Amino acid sequence: MMANYLAALGPLITVLQLLAAESQKEDIIVTVRQGRLKGLRFESVRGQELLAFLGIPYARPPVAELRFKGPQPPEPWRDTREAIVEGNVCPQRDMMSGAFMGDENCLFLNVFTNKIPECPEQLKAVMVWIHGGSYKGGSGTSMVYGPDHILTEDVVLVTINYRLGLLGFLSLCEVGVPGNNGLKDQVMALRWVQNNIAQFGGDPNRVTIFGESSGGASVHYHLLSPMSKGLFHRAIAQSGSALDPWAYAEPDFLRWKAFTVGERMNCSAAGPHELLRCLQEAGANTIVQSTVGQVFSTSETIVPLRPTREDESQSDEEVFLSGKPEDLIASGKFHNVPYITGVNSREAIIYAEDMQSIPSFWEDSKQHMKSVIADLLGMQNTSQANEIAEMALSYYAGDEILTNKTLTGKHIDLFSDLGFVLGADRALKMQTLLSAAPVYSYLFSFDGGLGLAKLAFHTQLEGVSHADELGYLFHTAISPSVAEESDEMKVLLKMVKMWTNFAKTGDPTPDCDSLLGVKWDPTTKAEHVYLSIDKEVQMRRDLFKERMQFWEDMLGPYIKPYNSTNFCCNKTCSYYVPKDFS
Repeated sequence: MMANYLAALGPLITVLQLLAAESQKEDIIVTVRQGRLKGLRFESVRGQELLAFLGIPYARPPVAELRFKGPQPPEPWRDTREAIVEGNVCPQRDMMSGAFMGDENCLFLNVFTNKIPECPEQLKAVMVWIHGGSYKGGSGTSMVYGPDHILTEDVVLVTINYRLGLLGFLSLCEVGVPGNNGLKDQVMALRWVQNNIAQFGGDPNRVTIFGESSGGASVHYHLLSPMSKGLFHRAIAQSGSALDPWAYAEPDFLRWKAFTVGERMNCSAAGPHELLRCLQEAGANTIVQSTVGQVFSTSETIVPLRPTREDESQSDEEVFLSGKPEDLIASGKFHNVPYITGVNSREAIIYAEDMQSIPSFWEDSKQHMKSVIADLLGMQNTSQANEIAEMALSYYAGDEILTNKTLTGKHIDLFSDLGFVLGADRALKMQTLLSAAPVYSYLFSFDGGLGLAKLAFHTQLEGVSHADELGYLFHTAISPSVAEESDEMKVLLKMVKMWTNFAKTGDPTPDCDSLLGVKWDPTTKAEHVYLSIDKEVQMRRDLFKERMQFWEDMLGPYIKPYNSTNFCCNKTCSYYVPKDFS
């Protein structure tokens, strides 16, 4: 979601213009498997000379007959390709203006490093960033994910684009479209990294994937996917888990969603074959605008298209996800690599701002919140979902009456827990039971001047919102200057140090470091510890223990999102749309 903030910034000199202004020195040439690339030099906000290679195609353009297909390897080029401008963003709707933006030829990545190596012994740890955006928006742009801070710690940074919305997550398994193409794009990018990153000074045997929101959930999915095996060696999921209720849907739900989009496009589709034909003939603009509804309206789900499990018998493509995430984790079918997972103290602040800005919300705010809770729960039994929603509101807010048309911290905690904290907590506890590699947990609680979401949305609500921590890892086009001795810079330096330590060694605090002043211990079956990241960084235990226990007691086995028992996808079964999804 963060990449679209820039529409509200006005006549801003872009990062890429600044990069181009610094590119007048000797050409920087790197040869990858597809051909020669010309990069550029630039000076970071930290005063360091860096090298950038922008808009590198890692797959063939997914257009024409390749729309709705898995990604294909990139084609070679003859002449030296200028890698000095970022590639197209994938088709999406700008979250500020609502206008269509992007191009289907969008499978590009960017590589940032501080030096091209002279010998293999100089290879550095690699960090591959997967952006968030509810699987419907965002990109790997350096306007939001600038490398300035991370590269002070001598690593190689890669940022990627991947297909979004219906173009990235259409699932019609009856006609050979199993879904998850956006995640398969990410796999193709990771394969490109394995084949080429050494040319930029990166070590293909020390690759860390990290991401936030749906990018964080994507990171978690790569731990569960057979396609991703061996492509990375550590993982960091920020504010996103495959067990978050918005991060997964059963194939039946996605089939229903595809037909809903088709109806909005006036497709005369009696079945999946006709629908696919209509979608293949439509323009990307029409598909995008027909997919995305109003967030938090009672007729829309918060994340319209999502990852799903695949039926390998219905497609000749590789299977990214063979089962439900919770089943795969419970059976130990995940890659044993060092893993960091965590959340911010009040994730739902920016969503609360969206929710309460809808005029109809205040006509019956309690009923509207119950509808959102029921949607997040994803339960097919509507009356049961409504009952749980009523009890949740009572538990968190009691008899509190909303005044001044403003949601309180208690309501924000409710939506933060249900939308983000609970999924991360469940995954953490399940994986620590079975993982042979260390699993680390954190809570980011520093409410400072570099919080990205608060800078973009100008919210004054107390707490650390979803995406705020990004301002302490990346330089952005809206990041203010902060003094070296400020609390903001101190927290930024600690975050960058721990994240890059982890990328280099698999341990965020491998040595006694006066900057950090703490040893980050992994979570275990017996010790549910986490790192509290605030002005002071310290170990604590049992994150939001009472609140998490409430949800575990309340939901029990029903917490599995979109739990469907009638998934049917073969040539002999009839088309099915669950009544609860209509």
